[in-house]
This record gives sequence, C-alpha cells and structure tokens, in this order.
Amino acid sequence: MASSCQYEKCRVPTEGGSELCIFHSPGAKDLEEFKRTLSAQINEVGPAEDRNRRYWFEGYVFPTHVLVGDSQKEWIELSQTIEEDASFRDATFEEGVSFDDVTFKGNAEFSGSTFNGDASFDGATIERYAVFDGATFNGDAWFRGATVKRDAMFFGATIKGRAEFTDATIKGDAWFIGVTIEGFAVFDGATIRGCAMFDGVTIKGPASFDAFDCRSLVLGFNKPRIRGWRHDRCGILICSAYAAVVFWRVAQRIFSRTGMREKADAAFYFERLNRWRVLRRSKKDDKAPKVQRWWTNWVIRPGYWFLFLLDLLFVRWTTAYGASVARLFSTWFVVIVGFGITFSMVPRLIEHAGAQVWSLRNWIIGFHYSVTTFATLGLGRIGPGPSRLGMVLTSIEAILGAVLIALAVLVIGRRFMRQS
Repeated sequence: MASSCQYEKCRVPTEGGSELCIFHSPGAKDLEEFKRTLSAQINEVGPAEDRNRRYWFEGYVFPTHVLVGDSQKEWIELSQTIEEDASFRDATFEEGVSFDDVTFKGNAEFSGSTFNGDASFDGATIERYAVFDGATFNGDAWFRGATVKRDAMFFGATIKGRAEFTDATIKGDAWFIGVTIEGFAVFDGATIRGCAMFDGVTIKGPASFDAFDCRSLVLGFNKPRIRGWRHDRCGILICSAYAAVVFWRVAQRIFSRTGMREKADAAFYFERLNRWRVLRRSKKDDKAPKVQRWWTNWVIRPGYWFLFLLDLLFVRWTTAYGASVARLFSTWFVVIVGFGITFSMVPRLIEHAGAQVWSLRNWIIGFHYSVTTFATLGLGRIGPGPSRLGMVLTSIEAILGAVLIALAVLVIGRRFMRQS
C-alpha cells in the first residue's frame, strides 16, 4: 500500500513514487482519476483512513474548471449543497470556478487560495462565515446576489480583475482590510448589516457604489480626518477620481446617519477634492471645431484655473470646505500676524515712518494696525502712510478680513445647524 501524502493532515495515498497525492501534486494529472478520487471523498466511499474529510480541500490543485450543478466531461463537479464546513485553504484553481447558487451549510474558507481563472459565487448562500483572507484572484471575482449570514473576511486579498458585489447581502461584518482591487469594483445595491471595514483598501480601477448601504463604516483609526497628507488621512486609496467622488458621497451619508459628524465633514471634504480632480483630468478634444477649441483654451481653461485658485485660497485652505473651524481661525492668525510683522518691519508702510524697527512700541502699533484693518474697524487713529505699497497691503488685508469673517459666520452657523 502506498504511503500517505506528505501534505499536512492529508490521508490520501501517494502515486507514482511522489511524496504528494493526486490532489496536492502540482504537475499534470489524470483528470478522470482525479474526479473519481474526489467523488469518493465527497461521497465517503472507500476506507476512511485513505480519504480526507468530506469537504476538506486544503492545498488541493484543481487542474480544470470547478463547476456546480452542470456536469461536463472536462469539468470537476461539486455538489449543489455542501452540508458542513468546507475548507479550500491554500487551494489552487488552475481555471475558472463556479459556485453559483451553491449553499454552504457551514463556513466557506478560501484563505490563501489562488484563482487563476474567473471565480463566480453569484447567488451563493453561506450559512456561517465566508473567509477569503490572503486569496488571490487573477481573474474576475463575482459575488452578485450572494448571501453571507455571518461575517465575510477578505483580509489582504488581491483581485486583479473585476470585483462585483452587486446586490450581495452580508448579515454580519465585512472585512475588506488591506484588499487590492486592480479592476472595476462594483458594490451597487450591496447591503452590509454589520460594519463595513475598508481600512487600507486600494482600488486602482473604476468603482461604483450606487445604493450601497451598511450599518457603519470603518476606514482606520481616527479616519477619515482632514489633517494629514495624501491617503494616510482617509484610510483608503481610490485612484479613479470619478470613483472617489461616488465613494465619499456614500461615506458622508453613512457617517451622518450614524452620528459621526466630524467624519461626515471629512468625507464631504474628500468628495470636493476629487471633484476638482475630475475637472482637472478632463481631456482635450483635438477633433473639436476650431471655434470650440479656442473657447476651451482661452475661456474655459483660464476660468477653471481662476475658480480653482479662489477655491484653494478661500474655501479649501481656510475652512476645509466648511468642515474645520480650527483651520479658519488658524488662517485668521496667519493673516494678522503676517501683515503685523510686515507693518512693524517696514514702518513707512503706515503713518509711523520715523519709528525704530526694533522698539516694542513700534511692534505694538504694527500689530494693532493689522488687527483693526483685518476687522475692518477703521478706528482712524493710524492709517496707511504715503507709500503706495502700504495702501495696497492695507486694502488686501481689509478684503481678506471681510471675506474670512463672513466665512466664519457661515462655517459656525452651519456647525450649529448640523449639531441641532
């Protein structure tokens, strides 16, 4: 009798002098023998010491398509209903996999599995946990209409094709932490009754989140937040500007509904940022009529950059699109101090030309003038000097002060309305 396979916990005898059985051998296989041995395992035929547990497929290398419910000569067929826990940990599927409409009565584990073809779980029902931690999908991954009655886990999974969860239902939590999706990501109509965790997710292709819903959304500790740089401040990297706009709109709705007002503001901030990305990446149409190209190049584009500059100076940097009162008052401080230092270092800019630069009285007067100009008080005790530069700077600070004070009224009023 041949010795048992050297793969851990495998009881199937080896063949052809190999240390591995027909299931774990990575080389060419006799397909008919593979199917016959697999059928004996699933149907519990033959000596128990020479076969593995009924639905234990850990490390198996499936040489051709795996299909449920439609037997074909060149395909491997599994049962429509899997009565207990099924483990495909570290399995390799050399070609396509179809678990459409399959019912897993227990857990379905595919941790570390490699799908070299498309993997379809459309309409599948998993009664307990669905585990795809570290799985690699070299093709598309389809979960349209699938139902997971407990948690679905995709820690560190990589999907190189399309990932589609349209109308899928996950009744527990969904763990997409560290997932990379290189193709189209579709979550239209997906419902997660627990928490949806997208911390560290990277979506490189387009994405759609129409009618996506979950009880709560997690993007990492203390995220999303306005402070910080790049994607580190939001916990998710979406390369497509169009997809990012849709995602952050959904995130804002979810955060608002769950009472996470600060994160809802941050989501609105990221949505606005990506709206500008969309406009900035609009392509030039060289086939357009000459008049249209002239209008685009000399009117539309300059107008866009002018509006972008206004948005940058008076909305984004100063208030984070109305989401940050602290940033607004920091802007006040920077403007007042900046002009105060300028007026103190160059006394002739105001009616203080004879003052010594390094005297305390001069600095007090310079900052007093900056504050009164910023607040547009116009006390009249001191004004711009004969220098035209002083007049220009005074006018600029007065305009900035009027705009920033008006923004403060809007931002603070919006915050009180939101909290009520």
